[in-house]
Amino acid sequence: MPDPSRPIETSAPPIPEAIARLLKKLKRKRGEGSASTKSLIEMAESKERPISVDGTRLALLKNAISDRRDSRYREQIVATWIAGRADLSAPQREEVAKEIALSLDYGGWTQAQWYRDSLAVGIGYALFWAIAWIIAGTFCFGLVAVRSTWYEVINGVDVAVYSNNLSWICLQLFRVCLAALVCTPFIPFWELAQSVRKSGRVREETARTLGFLGGTEGIPALLRVSQNSDVLAEVGRHSLLKTLPSLTFERHYGALESDVVPNLCRLLMPICVSDSATFDHFQKAVLEAIEQVGDRRAVKAVSRLHDLYAKER
Repeated sequence: MPDPSRPIETSAPPIPEAIARLLKKLKRKRGEGSASTKSLIEMAESKERPISVDGTRLALLKNAISDRRDSRYREQIVATWIAGRADLSAPQREEVAKEIALSLDYGGWTQAQWYRDSLAVGIGYALFWAIAWIIAGTFCFGLVAVRSTWYEVINGVDVAVYSNNLSWICLQLFRVCLAALVCTPFIPFWELAQSVRKSGRVREETARTLGFLGGTEGIPALLRVSQNSDVLAEVGRHSLLKTLPSLTFERHYGALESDVVPNLCRLLMPICVSDSATFDHFQKAVLEAIEQVGDRRAVKAVSRLHDLYAKER
């Protein structure tokens, strides 16, 4: 049953501009998956908050979130956004949060594995188009080559004019195929760039939604993406402020992934956040989390932080 701790809002807040743009594009989408896409749009545009979710809708959300094809990235973002505003029970929220956290972690792959797979897909596209351009260019070149034969076999002014025009057209097509073939080696890098762009948008929304959902399921993934200084890391740290307080010694000490404590320690360094007031608040949340789940690996980082503040005084 729905979580009673989540307040029922009397009026739905406006849909974020980025989500609204995605919904507008999805409304124009046709073909396979249009029925599920229509259901996602209906849920996103629902006036009720939190969004009512039954068994069928929950299965639809989970399928959309777990479908990590580049062609379905818009549906994945919208489904993730809906999940953060859906009326879910605690077990349902935990289940959905795990799936969203998996998306934030490149679907369970390392970053290097994800890049390698995306590049491999691009190479596959490049090989396909290279073969297509070679076949098309060979065909056009063949038509140009037999033009003179056609002219000798079939006499007549109209046929000659037709033959000349056909030769000119085929020659231009051959040039286009040749130019496209030259550009083919750049396809893998173009495909990789598009995959990075789409994945970045998906992961940003997943990091934000994990903050809305709360709980501890997304903490390991959020800690991993919060180590840098980019936009995704900033979103991850904001979500950590909402999720780290859920850690307790009784339930989570020694039960989390092995990199949680080291990543918490790295986030203690003042270089992580430029704004000092924001960092003080964030640092306090990290220290409290270390107090709950930290082990001997955290001693050195906490001691170093203590010495740093002692010198400033």
